Amino acid sequence: IRDFKALDRSFILSTMLKGLYHSGSIFKGLDKDIFFKHYSKICEYFLDNPSYNTKVVCLTASPDVILSYCVYNSTSKALIYVYTKKDFRLNGLCHSLTKDLEILTIAHSTPIGLSIAKTRNLTFNPFII
Repeated sequence: IRDFKALDRSFILSTMLKGLYHSGSIFKGLDKDIFFKHYSKICEYFLDNPSYNTKVVCLTASPDVILSYCVYNSTSKALIYVYTKKDFRLNGLCHSLTKDLEILTIAHSTPIGLSIAKTRNLTFNPFII
């Protein structure tokens, strides 16, 4: 597990936006162009603002190959987003990323976020961001 690097930016922005739009979350009914145009600015804010942290699981031999990541805010104790590549799901990567975080709420209602919320008895608050 390592910290976010500038080289991770495009992969994280792309997977976060696609995941949020297609995951059945509250954004699903929005026009795709409107969502991507406006929400990309919010996702960029998560990566640029020092209040938000991004942790990455990568291959040891190839640290630029991202397998999973999470974005969270340690001040508000909010899990913003968690992602794992499809072929690596159900291997405990999300758990590894989030197990030591003090999280009280999730900010997005993705299937993985809701599963973490249920397991850890967290609230869903999309306004925490």
